[in-house]
Amino acid sequence: MEIWHAKPIAEPTATLADLVYELLDAHDDTVRLAQDRIGDRRWDAHVDYLRQLQRVGREALSRAQH
Repeated sequence: MEIWHAKPIAEPTATLADLVYELLDAHDDTVRLAQDRIGDRRWDAHVDYLRQLQRVGREALSRAQH
């Protein structure tokens, strides 16, 4: 008979952190891929938003992991 053991609570947190980092990296990739659209005010505003979101997200993850 196999005994079921609860998974440590850190595992879901680590998985969530990995996912968030992947999403932040995807945002960064989007910014890099769209460099030829520089000068379009709507795109520039969106890129600024993505960069701010990346910064805030990475800072929040850093605080949460310490």
